[in-house]
Amino acid sequence: MVLLKRGYRVDATAKDGSTALHLAAYNGHIDACRVLIGGGADVNSVDNAGLTGLRKAVQMKHIDVTKLRLQFGANARTTTSSKTLLHITVENSAEDVLDLLLDHIKCIDAVDDKGFTPLMVASRNGKDAAIDQLLA
Repeated sequence: MVLLKRGYRVDATAKDGSTALHLAAYNGHIDACRVLIGGGADVNSVDNAGLTGLRKAVQMKHIDVTKLRLQFGANARTTTSSKTLLHITVENSAEDVLDLLLDHIKCIDAVDDKGFTPLMVASRNGKDAAIDQLLA
């Protein structure tokens, strides 16, 4: 992270609004995430599509990055295209990430743009493990 030592802005954005922390989260680079967060990167910044780095880590099933971001205050209740992080996690069959998110999100009744809750999405798609986790 030579750039941080030279005074470059930690939250500088690309044309699509992505920051270095977004890219590190998406690619599962936990050490880079630690350095960037330690350098003051905004854990709740959004790109031009309205996506947070936490959402990108969840989508890619990077549990360590997801855990780190939550530890540093990332908002687990953010939504994109009217899907919560729980919807995305259920759709991606990421049971370990789902367990982690359920420690931070107590409301599992939010509906997506089709009117489905995460439990309904799990039921429709035969995601038995997710059903058990959501009902536990």
